[in-house]
Amino acid sequence: MKKFFPMILTGSFLIAGMLWWLGRPEVSLDSSPSRSLAGSNNPQDSESATPLSAGNASDTGDSAGHTPSVDQQISRQRIAGLTIDEMTSLISASGPDGRVSEHSRFLWRATELLRVDPAACAALVPIYQDAAAPSGRRTLIADLLAQAGAPHAQKTLVEVLESPTTERDPARVELWQRLSFVEEPTPETLQAATQRLQGTGGEDRLAMVHTLGALAAHAKEAGDLRSAGEIHRMLEQSYSNAEAGAEKISAIIGLGNARDPADIGKFVTHLSSESTEERGAAIRAIARQASNPEARRELASVAESSEHEPEIRDAAIRGLSKGSLSEPEYQTLANAATSSDPAGSTVAEIGKTLTRKFDSENSPGWRTAVESLVKNSTGEVANQANGLLYLDQMR
Repeated sequence: MKKFFPMILTGSFLIAGMLWWLGRPEVSLDSSPSRSLAGSNNPQDSESATPLSAGNASDTGDSAGHTPSVDQQISRQRIAGLTIDEMTSLISASGPDGRVSEHSRFLWRATELLRVDPAACAALVPIYQDAAAPSGRRTLIADLLAQAGAPHAQKTLVEVLESPTTERDPARVELWQRLSFVEEPTPETLQAATQRLQGTGGEDRLAMVHTLGALAAHAKEAGDLRSAGEIHRMLEQSYSNAEAGAEKISAIIGLGNARDPADIGKFVTHLSSESTEERGAAIRAIARQASNPEARRELASVAESSEHEPEIRDAAIRGLSKGSLSEPEYQTLANAATSSDPAGSTVAEIGKTLTRKFDSENSPGWRTAVESLVKNSTGEVANQANGLLYLDQMR
């Protein structure tokens, strides 16, 4: 028994470590703000929803005897009694970082209150425009309005962004970028963003190119193809006129955020650039379309090539990991492990990808990639790879 005890103990720790690793949330490659912390918003719901007076209406009816719809009942449960006064009080008391007590729960409740009640949005304007308000507090307000997503919330967001208060704020670039969170932008929101791009320069303009790219993608997803096309033509013009350096990189990022398959060929041409930053922007732009077969072929090619720096290969691997990997793509990961520094970031990225795929994949290709990682990695990554093989044998 003594002979086997160390092995059993080591295996127990290994399993515990792997289960912890498997439970980690996956971090998105997409650097543009495109996902709402408060969840998906539907402006059609907000247009038809009756503003709820949180805290004074029951789930069974109101004083007039009207029975709330299912959507209204769900909305009230999400608001959980948060009132406009309580919301504004918590925001007014937030610190320089814009965080409040029970921050995540507050975001969940406040964005729903803002979605259904225009008065709640209007109540945020004086807090935002308070000269003593720190940038973090204004960022919180902009985040809430953008994530609420309703037309009246977008109108309030545009109002505060176009105010002199924002122009004076040292974080004005970040504040304007909050528009990227709006998942179903109204024509007025899109107009405000395009006017901002046309009316500013320097860092502000470069950042708005990124924001407009994200808005183009959101408009297209929401079915507003005309607006998406108009913005994309602006982005193409910016790309064509951009000089080398920061301007060109910004133009690549903007087009990448728009996620138009027709642009993949443009990004591929930048993978041979002498600039690491330009190649990085290009591979991330390709990775944002990881469901596209052409994009996946380019990602696999870069991931496997030792001619690229580790950070470029790592971005390609993260892009591949966004979807289901084919058998050839698992072979790509196996080859990438063989051609990488055993103690470098690329084998670590491969390890993360294979770990994420453990529950969903039970294929020869996955197993081959793990075995390659075992042979060509050291330290923690090698331990994780061995643990994956061990768990694979047990299932």
